[in-house]
Amino acid sequence: MLLVATAESTPDINRRAEVLRRASQLPGAPPWVHRELARILHVQGQHGRAVARLRHAILCERDPRRRAEFAAALHRVRERSATADLRGEALQRLNDGELQTAEQLLHSARREHRSPALDYRLLGEMHRQRGDTMAALAANLLAREYETAFPPAERRDQ
Repeated sequence: MLLVATAESTPDINRRAEVLRRASQLPGAPPWVHRELARILHVQGQHGRAVARLRHAILCERDPRRRAEFAAALHRVRERSATADLRGEALQRLNDGELQTAEQLLHSARREHRSPALDYRLLGEMHRQRGDTMAALAANLLAREYETAFPPAERRDQ
């Protein structure tokens, strides 16, 4: 399992993902390879592929406790990907000029998984398209305040 050893020692996330992908295709690849690849894919926004890798890890794992851990990770990825899909759909509707639908989708995404800086940025764009420049400015200021008050490593909502 030279590929597995190479993957463990590779600091570049894209290179690591490629090595893990190759290692996961080998017969007898350990389940943690699929789990680690799923984690990287999820971080890169490839939620569907991450779900598929986690399912494969669950099928390969023999230890019931590890299977339960993989299942919990699968649930978290599905939950986050659904929220990302809602935000993406809201952005698409916003770009299409369907402001009311975009606002409803953004509200649902905000309830599912809070990410205030992103939510305020999208809300500011909605206000800007409606022509309410003061509300857009206020939303963008709130987004900036959140970003500076809680740098990504310190955020409690993620």
